[in-house]
Amino acid sequence: MNLQIESRIQGGIDKECPEFWARFNGPPDFDGKSVLEVGCGLGALSIDMAQRGAEHVTGVDILEDDVITATRFTAVKYPQLAAKLQFTNQSIVELENDQFDLIVSKDAFEHIIDVPKMLQQLHMSLANSGQVYIGFSPLYHSPYGDHDRRRAAFRTWGILGRLLSALPWGHLFLEQQILKNHPSLKDRENATMYDLKLNKMTIGKFRQHIKNSDFEATTLLVNRGENMVGKLLSLLRHIPFLESCCTYNAYCILRKAKSLG
Repeated sequence: MNLQIESRIQGGIDKECPEFWARFNGPPDFDGKSVLEVGCGLGALSIDMAQRGAEHVTGVDILEDDVITATRFTAVKYPQLAAKLQFTNQSIVELENDQFDLIVSKDAFEHIIDVPKMLQQLHMSLANSGQVYIGFSPLYHSPYGDHDRRRAAFRTWGILGRLLSALPWGHLFLEQQILKNHPSLKDRENATMYDLKLNKMTIGKFRQHIKNSDFEATTLLVNRGENMVGKLLSLLRHIPFLESCCTYNAYCILRKAKSLG
């Protein structure tokens, strides 16, 4: 396996996973729990959750190469966890009628095009007493909410391209240029950001999706981080018309809404 990829996964386990849980003010109790990770990528968070005591972790991802890499990495580096971990190349809608005590999604909800359908599927896959942990960033209207799509679109533009890529909120008024110049959209007509796997999620849209779902949020935290820019944005987001463009991440815990009947 490529040493750079190994280092990336191990770095995720050692640093990114603890940071992820800290943004929820701590991890849930994993002891004896069945866990589903939606958008497991290279498997760092699934491995972390297995280490924290989960009985079984199923990681699903639509990228086959990532699933293969996660499986191989676990077999080589964490063979003691092999019985607890399963990585599968499919979407959550393809899972059988399994129900999980915990469902976790890290940095995926900004890429899911049909969020209401995803929330509906999560509801079906969650045990009645279970919880869903969702954390993602950056939101689309935040300073760099295009996830480096500008960098790819303007990479042949020299200094100008680098300046446009570094401009905070630049993607909001350069969207058409990004779509026109992005290499993966060459000769595509009527392309949208959805074609670049971005759903243009804002905090307002996310709240509305939850409100319209069969979930209720027990926790919704935003702008979790310690850097100075983040602290400044956290102050500015309290100005009503600046909330959308100054909210750059969201960390939410959901449970099934109680029936009124």
